[in-house]
Amino acid sequence: MRILRWLWPLGVVGFPIPCGCQSKGDFTTGMALLHLFRFTEAEDVYNLLVARNPDCAIGYSGIAMSRLQNPLYAVPSTEDEYIARQALTSAAGARKAGSLERAYLAALDALFDARSEWHAFSR
Repeated sequence: MRILRWLWPLGVVGFPIPCGCQSKGDFTTGMALLHLFRFTEAEDVYNLLVARNPDCAIGYSGIAMSRLQNPLYAVPSTEDEYIARQALTSAAGARKAGSLERAYLAALDALFDARSEWHAFSR
């Protein structure tokens, strides 16, 4: 019984995004996968989201976050950076994004900037 207590869900997290109900569900699923360190599966969910709703800017941030992976133990590869930058470029043209989504995208853009200082520690 003690093990079940640890497995019991603590709650549900919801992310209010301006892209519709299905996109909101996909985004939440992708975020859960990111937090479980299942980066490839999270990217698959985000790619599906933007395929269905290409104007949903926050979906592209999920692709970039998936490529960031876990910077505590490794930095993104050149391919990861390329794909993340492509996603962020696509996000810039997406029409469904509020100020919060644009702030997240700007933060990711700074992380994937080739001039970013954290790159200097890994190469």
